[in-house]
Amino acid sequence: MNNASDQFIPGYKQPWFWFLMVPLIMVFIMGFTMLYLSISTSDGVVVDNFYKDGLAIKTRNEQDAAAADLGLAAQVTINGRQIHLELSGVLDVRPARLTLHFIYPTKSSEDLVVVLVAADNGYAGALPEALNGRYQVMLSPQLDGAPGAMWRLHGMSHFPLTASLALKPK
Repeated sequence: MNNASDQFIPGYKQPWFWFLMVPLIMVFIMGFTMLYLSISTSDGVVVDNFYKDGLAIKTRNEQDAAAADLGLAAQVTINGRQIHLELSGVLDVRPARLTLHFIYPTKSSEDLVVVLVAADNGYAGALPEALNGRYQVMLSPQLDGAPGAMWRLHGMSHFPLTASLALKPK
């Protein structure tokens, strides 16, 4: 005599089997998805003056301090793709060219570098493409043959700009 309780039921037809297995299967799927994403994408690079001193990560602030000592500030206006920059402060010699970096916070492929040349009432240049989104903006002089910039100014804004952007030392 066979009762219904004596009959063998395969494990995959049992609700408790699936109750225990579904979370484990999801862990494996998510784990392999994260492994694929970590291998196929690269980490973004942080753009700033950092250096490693032992185990500590420190920031070089000489360029920012030099800009503050000179009282430098800049106003950036973007009209379409045309950039106009007015630099104020105490400089012995105004640089012939400035480098304006547009740094996207999370993707280094979105970063842009624009060289501005001295014009009648400031500096002028052109963007290779229209900007869209939030960018950190960094301005420094372009020194021919010199190892690095003597000063730099910073700003952050959402593009396209609706007003001028102020750049100042950190």
